[in-house]
Amino acid sequence: MPILVNDEVLQWPLSSRVIFKRYPWFKSSSKQLVSQQPKIVEEKQLLYVCQREFAVVSPQDKFISILGTDDSTTCNMVALRHTGSGVVALGHFDGSLVQEGVSSMVTEVKCMSSSSPSDGKLELHMVGGFLDDKGYSEQLVLQILDTFNSLAHNINLITCCVCELNNVKKRKLNWPIIYGIGINIKSGELYPASFPDRGPAISLRSSRHFTRCDKDGMVCIYQSTSGFLVIGPFNYRPVPEIDFWLAQSDQFLQTGWWEK
Repeated sequence: MPILVNDEVLQWPLSSRVIFKRYPWFKSSSKQLVSQQPKIVEEKQLLYVCQREFAVVSPQDKFISILGTDDSTTCNMVALRHTGSGVVALGHFDGSLVQEGVSSMVTEVKCMSSSSPSDGKLELHMVGGFLDDKGYSEQLVLQILDTFNSLAHNINLITCCVCELNNVKKRKLNWPIIYGIGINIKSGELYPASFPDRGPAISLRSSRHFTRCDKDGMVCIYQSTSGFLVIGPFNYRPVPEIDFWLAQSDQFLQTGWWEK
């Protein structure tokens, strides 16, 4: 089933600029979102989602009231909410196995919403990326949209604060405006956010990404039935010349000359 925007089928082929031209209300809603001062979220009932992770939580959860993620530049932060059950999924996509990650998110939300006494819609919120020189943000946005569009469910695109709508010029360079978002499980409120506490076990969870476990793709980190955060087994390989890289300054690492 297709992606819907205000009950209209999203037309293909497209680009982010074509979307904003066809549906100008995304500009106004994004302007309102980026104008907000990021909330510093320190709540005890926060579940932080790292890169290449997603989590699905219902409003009845006894342990979690806020889902959040940040440190996003070219990545895309994707929230999916079922309006009937209130079940919310939040994923941090970097381009690794997008199709599998999107499919798993939708399946988990639908499964957890199956016992809801009322019908509802699947609402999609996308935030992140900017006008990066290599076009990674644009590629990822279209890849995510294409995957949602291929699924057997109607998906209502509500927020699309991506690429040029999340971009600001600083010293003639493009930068993202929003680096992180939080979403209130009970109300569904979405807002810019940052997170001083990114636990639990953030070092172990981050090692899965930074040791280049590309084939593992997106993983669901939370078991809603038990209330446990679960870090599954993963394989990794040593990072070549790790001593050299650890000895370098932040300024040297930020140049990125080895990628050119």
